[in-house]
Parts: sequence; C-alpha cells; structure tokens
Amino acid sequence: MTRRKRHGFGWIELIVVLLALIALAAVLVPAISFELAAARRARAQAALEQIANGLIRYTADTQLLPCGREGRPELALLSGEGPIPTGLSAQVASPLRDYLTFNEHGAAGWQGPYCAVMDPDPWGQAYVVTVIGYQSRRPVWALSAGPDRRIDTPLFGHRLEGDDLGVRID
Repeated sequence: MTRRKRHGFGWIELIVVLLALIALAAVLVPAISFELAAARRARAQAALEQIANGLIRYTADTQLLPCGREGRPELALLSGEGPIPTGLSAQVASPLRDYLTFNEHGAAGWQGPYCAVMDPDPWGQAYVVTVIGYQSRRPVWALSAGPDRRIDTPLFGHRLEGDDLGVRID
C-alpha cells in the first residue's frame, strides 16, 4: 500500500489554531477596551484641570468672575464645544472660549489665552463649568458628563456623582 504525501494542515490542526486565536482574543479584547476607557477618562480629567486652571488665572488677572455682580448674574454655565450634556437644569450658558481663549467681554487685565482645550470631551459632549456657584459661594465645578453623557452632579453639589468627571474650582 502506498501512502500519499500530505501537504498543508488538516482540518483538526486548523480548528485547533482557530480555537487558540479565539481564546486569545477573548482575553485581549476586554483588557484593551478597559485601557481605552481609562485613557478617555485620563484625557478628560487633564482637559478639566486645564479649564479649571484657566478660570483661576482669568479671575486672578482680570479680578472678575464670569458671572455675578462683576459679570453676568443670569449666567449659570460656561460650556466648551459640543452639545451640553443632559441632566443640567440651568437655562443660560456662555461659551468657555469667550473667557479663556478670546477676550470677548473686554476684561481689563486679560492676559490669555488661558486654555487651549475647547474640543468636546472624549464622549462628544461639551465640558461645562457651573459658574452659578460663584454667586452663592457654593462649589464651582468643571465637569465632563462621562461615558453616559449625562451630568449627575447637582449644580451645587459638594461631590461628584454618577460617572461624572470633574475638578472643583475654589
């Protein structure tokens, strides 16, 4: 009896290789998605810190707040580019860039630009600053809505809630 010479892989070998690749993917995909989510959170947190530092420098240079007696008393929020996240009851918002990138209000002593970050957060929503807190000496937050695209932190909240990311501006 003559034996035929086999070339290539048989079905069993091919199935074993495919199962090994599927097992490897099952381990790697969750780890990679976790790292991507962590990178988005880190990017948003860095942008929020830049916005908060920019507002602190704006206030120090101009001796003005973006709302209240010195600014616009009806102003509740400053917002970056992109849609304002859901979950905010505030009615009046003004662009962050008017204060931090351009001197749209003609503030004396303005030495900006104070912040280059005005793009939407990693989830496509606007960064917001709850400047209404300046009027009542309550917390002022620079916030990102996070992955759920909803602000859960109350306007006068003393701590972050839900999956919101933020920097408290004191």
